[in-house]
Amino acid sequence: MTGQLKMALFLGALSAIPPLSIDGYISAFPLIGRDFNAADAEVQLSLTAMLLGLACGQFFIGPLSDIYGRKKPLIFSLTAFILASIGCALTNDIIHFIALRFVQGLAGSGGVVISRAIAYDNYKGHVLTQFVALLMVITNVAPIMAPVIGGQIIALFSWHAIFLFLALCGLLLSIYTLTTRESLPVELRQQSNFSNIFSGFAALFKNPPYLACLAVHCLVMGGLFSYISASPFILQLLYGLTPVQFSLMFAFNGFGMIIAAKTSAHFVMRFDERTQLKATVLIYTACAAVLAAASVFNMLPLWLIMLAFFMLTACISICECNSFSLAMQQIASGAGSAAGFLGIVAFLFGSVMPPLMSLGSNVSVLPLAAITFATGIIALAAFRWIPISD
Repeated sequence: MTGQLKMALFLGALSAIPPLSIDGYISAFPLIGRDFNAADAEVQLSLTAMLLGLACGQFFIGPLSDIYGRKKPLIFSLTAFILASIGCALTNDIIHFIALRFVQGLAGSGGVVISRAIAYDNYKGHVLTQFVALLMVITNVAPIMAPVIGGQIIALFSWHAIFLFLALCGLLLSIYTLTTRESLPVELRQQSNFSNIFSGFAALFKNPPYLACLAVHCLVMGGLFSYISASPFILQLLYGLTPVQFSLMFAFNGFGMIIAAKTSAHFVMRFDERTQLKATVLIYTACAAVLAAASVFNMLPLWLIMLAFFMLTACISICECNSFSLAMQQIASGAGSAAGFLGIVAFLFGSVMPPLMSLGSNVSVLPLAAITFATGIIALAAFRWIPISD
């Protein structure tokens, strides 16, 4: 196994913590609501809490990894993730469950931001784009496997066992982390004080190209979180899919995300990141428009909504890879802060999506279609500030 592949497998596993924590339990939404005697909106709040935790955690973990190195903050966050996952499995109250999901997201943020910072420590330019694409291929195995694993765990045990499985994953990653080398040398670390943390974030606000890439990244990721939040209820309550059938559909779309990321990496030397990103956002927006029109005119057979979901998720995969790489190429230092800020804004924005998806008394495709279309239009407007490659 090559060093690059070994590193990609490890960083991909760290990046997979959020999709494992999210996609592994979404097929159990109706069951969780029943066991806690909670409304659909309350169950969706557990997803919002997870996303808020992921956002808040990256506000600190990214800068702290620039100060203390990548390894120590990562070990701490993985340990907290293990404890929160066990707590989610043992609680019997929806309020406690939502609170623990927030802590789980807070802790899980370390895997997201530090894996990206480590990638930046080791690679630059088009090589970084290709490595991030490889990372996403590995990471996107999680959306494929997580719902299938979750569905099988539910069938054999209960949804509580999903969180014990997550705790086990965190334990294995923490053990392996202890064997890895530190990727940020002491001489490249930032000074240890909070003013530097805030000044690092402040510097990002003075970087319009970075902010434009951030906007595109976060808007399209908002579409992903809308899909994740709404699709279990749409496909299980409107179309009658079982949890296992839904998990298989979700896994198939995850496979599409892998193919899309791999294809993007293959063509990056021919079509630069900006070109790929803009073309993909256009397709994403057009797909959302078709979904919205079909919803308005009540012409949504199952095959059409499945195709639309597949296209949307494939586009999101390409956008995520290229927007991240483009954003990181706009900075000269402070990779932890820059990667962390991408995650902060993306997850904060994404945390708003589940409540929006639950508006109204009836389950409908229209809110999902409207949100994805709106995010696509606004993302296209941001391209005027993203520089064209020389």
